[in-house]
Amino acid sequence: MLTNESASDNLLEYQRKVTWRRHEVKTLRDVSLWNRSYNYTFLLLVRSIFTILSRTKHVFGISYRVEASDVSSANSDVIGRSQSVPTILITMPHR
Repeated sequence: MLTNESASDNLLEYQRKVTWRRHEVKTLRDVSLWNRSYNYTFLLLVRSIFTILSRTKHVFGISYRVEASDVSSANSDVIGRSQSVPTILITMPHR
């Protein structure tokens, strides 16, 4: 049989755990995407996609370098079709 002192210690420990769990749940709710705006969520998704894409390119050694014979295109502000964002998004598999 538990003594009165050990029972009160168990109760205090249980209350401490419950308080900690409530705080944990509140923190998780605050950082949840359900509480964020559409714009924030969209920007987070886009940033994630480009981060994954750049890391994948880095791992496989893919880079877009301008050849010496292509000096005229290096000075232009035009981005080639293979380097544009819509091409990257179109070639990604949809699930």
